[in-house]
Amino acid sequence: MRSAFLVLAVLATPDLAHACSVCSLGDPTLTTMGLGQPKAHRLRISLGETWRSAHLAGADVDEHRLALGVAYAPTARWMLAVRMPLAHQRLSYPNLAERRRWSVGDVSLEARATVFRDRTFAPEHLLFLRMSLAAPTGSARDEADLGAGGFTPRAGIAYALFRPPWSASVAASLSVPLSDEPLRTELEASVQLQPWSVFGFRVGADVHRDHTLDLDAYGGVVARLGDLVLSALVGYPLYSRDGAGFIGRLELTLDV
Repeated sequence: MRSAFLVLAVLATPDLAHACSVCSLGDPTLTTMGLGQPKAHRLRISLGETWRSAHLAGADVDEHRLALGVAYAPTARWMLAVRMPLAHQRLSYPNLAERRRWSVGDVSLEARATVFRDRTFAPEHLLFLRMSLAAPTGSARDEADLGAGGFTPRAGIAYALFRPPWSASVAASLSVPLSDEPLRTELEASVQLQPWSVFGFRVGADVHRDHTLDLDAYGGVVARLGDLVLSALVGYPLYSRDGAGFIGRLELTLDV
């Protein structure tokens, strides 16, 4: 049972790009903190790599994004996290010029509060409130950059259902950048089948709106070895205005 909770907790997508280059698979606040069973004094460290291509700022952008996250639960109700993205981008222009650059994204501080659980041990129903604040540590030179150009508060609600070997989650959020970027709303839903304690499957969809409306679908597998979980997801934009292609994400999470 614990492995099913842990698998759901670490498998997400992650990484939001506000109104800039590559959104990733799903919701950033799920990446490190997860939607698993609350547990006091849990320490979780995650390292994720995301690949995606898009057409932004008048160029074709191929991006490799690395995201490091650390989360700690001081109590069973609260979990706190910090997350920092770093990306390498290759920009190809219509005149055949090419440019490569490294870019640091906006560091975010995140919190998750468990506001409802139907029972203390192995709950089937969990309800969470989630909050985050992204600091303008990333560059915002153009829309292919990772920075939003200002502080970005974010709030949302999430629900998780556990009925082994199945689990599911739904999450909604609103980001309000304190800059020239537009509001961003996001809704994610996912289902996971965990037929074995060391291996499972996950599918989901993520719809978000800021400058435009985008819809991504994704699916993948997850494997667990002790306290280490490896997840691999592949996503595809069902509807996108930026010419995005397939998305790939690989993530390692250590639950201490």
